[in-house]
Amino acid sequence: MGMTDLSKVETIVFLMLENRSFDHLLGHLSHPAFGDRADVDGLHEPLQDGAYENRFEGDRYYPFVLGDGLLSTDLPHGRDEVAQQLAKNELTGRYTMSGFVRAYFASTANRRLDDTLRPDPMGFLNPEHLPVTGFFADQFAVCDRWFASIPTSTQPNRVMSLCGTTRIDETRGLFPPIDPMVIDWLDAHLVRWRVYHCGLSFFALLGRLEIFGSNFRGLDRLAQDVA
Repeated sequence: MGMTDLSKVETIVFLMLENRSFDHLLGHLSHPAFGDRADVDGLHEPLQDGAYENRFEGDRYYPFVLGDGLLSTDLPHGRDEVAQQLAKNELTGRYTMSGFVRAYFASTANRRLDDTLRPDPMGFLNPEHLPVTGFFADQFAVCDRWFASIPTSTQPNRVMSLCGTTRIDETRGLFPPIDPMVIDWLDAHLVRWRVYHCGLSFFALLGRLEIFGSNFRGLDRLAQDVA
């Protein structure tokens, strides 16, 4: 988009996902069975390819269709667990992405619940279970390289997304130290904004009193406000 086109932008929507990789949500777009798009760097056949392989205690694990997308537990995503998942090769310096199963079994009680060799971190969703996200992916631009701000847990990444920096690299309970946020910049430049949330807003954990103002609304108001 050129600079002359910015005048056409009326609203920017920022949606932050958690614990959802590109391959998990939209990797199916390039898979022959679900989209076969050559312009997307996602999943390909065979899914039993060595590039996807995770090993643990002699077993080999590969991507599979997760179904309705319900996870049996919260996936591990702390600093140490993410380092284990990325599985850096100390000789080559490359991240092999081969430690997801190992980190999962080390952090949860869901070890060998059945013999299908299908632990949650290796699952991906197909179009049937992603009607809205899939529609947007088909109709608009898709960035197929997704990165967390820093390879660690929830709080630091959300603070990074709101402030552009973080003073913590692990989740540490209520009121972590923060720097000026994007909403402060918007206020200073008289730009209208709103936050829509389900349940308690994350801003409450930052000690921001704006959560009691009119700029914060329940998610059930979003469709009405957009209309």
